[in-house]
Amino acid sequence: MIKSTDSFREIDQWIVRLRSEHPLTRVIRIVASRLETTNGDYHRFLGAELVWLLREAGQNEEALQVVNRMLDQYPDDVRHAISKASLYLYSLDQPEEALKWIDFALERAHRTRFFRREALGDKARILLKLGRGEELSDVLEEANREGRPRYRARA
Repeated sequence: MIKSTDSFREIDQWIVRLRSEHPLTRVIRIVASRLETTNGDYHRFLGAELVWLLREAGQNEEALQVVNRMLDQYPDDVRHAISKASLYLYSLDQPEEALKWIDFALERAHRTRFFRREALGDKARILLKLGRGEELSDVLEEANREGRPRYRARA
């Protein structure tokens, strides 16, 4: 059971425990049900987890529906837009559509200043699959200019 005081790590451990106790289809139903009763960051996190579970089960159309709902609910979220591009690239084998969605993710990333380097890395993988070497070089240069992510040490 998820409580509003649970950390993301606790939620992740809950899903791992579910996976060890139930078949994947049951885990998907449980997580989908819980998604309907949460909000905020927990909702966003569970949505991302549900997408991964659905992809693992080969339920790509259902994963796409969840991603679309998350994108509608969280218009500034970059990770769900990246997830949609990844879904098109790896699960649906539609690299042109993946490129469209990673560009959408990059628009959000530049606007919000979150996950730009991650989105650029994904765009590079898409361009590589499409064989667009010149564009790939430009994207890699831009990613390099972004630098490494900076993390603050906790006191």
